[in-house]
Amino acid sequence: KAGAESPKEIERRSNFRKDFDAEVLRLYDEFLADGLESKEAVKATNKAMKSQEHPWANDYLIRKVLSKAGRFRGAGRYSKAGKGGLKKS
Repeated sequence: KAGAESPKEIERRSNFRKDFDAEVLRLYDEFLADGLESKEAVKATNKAMKSQEHPWANDYLIRKVLSKAGRFRGAGRYSKAGKGGLKKS
């Protein structure tokens, strides 16, 4: 069948994505621990991934992984606005 993928290929791709996400989070957290501000830690993470010649090393995907993992929450960008809402600061 055209378009059908083997379970092994699906697992390989899933693991590749998980490994990418884990490495991005590890690097970002390490740069924060070294004292970089979030914005600079994102840039450093992207640069580190590019130096590894990772095919997904770009600003958009790095930020997407960090955002999905909640790394940008509480950074002052949004504040709680009463019952369950968020308002832009």
